[in-house]
Amino acid sequence: MEGFYLALGATILLPFLQWAFPTIPKLVAYAGVAGAIVLLLSEFLDPSMKPPFSAAILFLIGALCIGGSGHLYLQSLKKSVREKPTETAARPPGYNNPDRSAEKVIGGIPAKPIEPAESTPAVAPEAPASSIQPPIRPRGPVLEATNDSKINAAGAVIPNDLPFQLGKADGGSVIDMPGVVVTRKDDGTIAINTGSGSGERYFQPPTGEFADMSVGDLKARMRATVHDLNDFQANFEKDFYDPERKYPSKEKAREVRNKYSAEYREKFSKLALSLAEAALFRIGRRVDGSELSRQANDGGRIILNERFVGPAPATEAAAFLASLESRLPD
Repeated sequence: MEGFYLALGATILLPFLQWAFPTIPKLVAYAGVAGAIVLLLSEFLDPSMKPPFSAAILFLIGALCIGGSGHLYLQSLKKSVREKPTETAARPPGYNNPDRSAEKVIGGIPAKPIEPAESTPAVAPEAPASSIQPPIRPRGPVLEATNDSKINAAGAVIPNDLPFQLGKADGGSVIDMPGVVVTRKDDGTIAINTGSGSGERYFQPPTGEFADMSVGDLKARMRATVHDLNDFQANFEKDFYDPERKYPSKEKAREVRNKYSAEYREKFSKLALSLAEAALFRIGRRVDGSELSRQANDGGRIILNERFVGPAPATEAAAFLASLESRLPD
């Protein structure tokens, strides 16, 4: 019965010891329990076939040794797997991957292929620079205008390979860029010059009702028009903004601006243009923009294009007429 008690004790004691002392490998405890179970079963054999007690002890020790050997082998195997470099670890992300190319695209222009670190083995050679062609990026239309906008780009020189859209008018806006010249420098930068020449425009000589009007009457009519334009701007702002002068919704802004744009064209566009042409003719010389305020310069473009655009177009048109009126001879 010594073998029976030995096997029973090992079956109970080894799992307890492994739980109480986690440093004991589980594989050793499990191997000991398996050997003990075999010894328990051997106790039910014929007495002549039962192993002696010394053989039972050696068998149990052997089972424990087998468990220890298995534990050491698994530990060494895990260690070798952790230390062994894999092929993907020696390559930068994206190499030889059909789904993620090493050539990344930044801003639509291919970047230089990612090269492996100095400590890693060499991989596929870098593609020559001549084989990397930047893709043609689509761009929007040049000087696009919508709704009732008017664009003047007479004499403009604009290359057809700009990487960006040049100009865009929305709503009732006006783009006035006569004679603009866009060039690409050797370093890749873009230069935009608002040249003049053939694209420059001028007010034409008067042909309307004010052509033969006396200077005094012309000045009086211009003062009255300036007053009416300022009143028109005040009414526009009253309808456009709320009492706290906050910007309205898109629907309200479009509705109010369309209303006043139509009224401006009907009441002031031809009148202001004719007054400006008559005044310039009486002044007798070209009025340079540097002589005028910024508001008056903007007003000149408003009158010349006959469009109600910008935050204060009527006020700006009034400022231009007032500047011309002050330059008329007495």
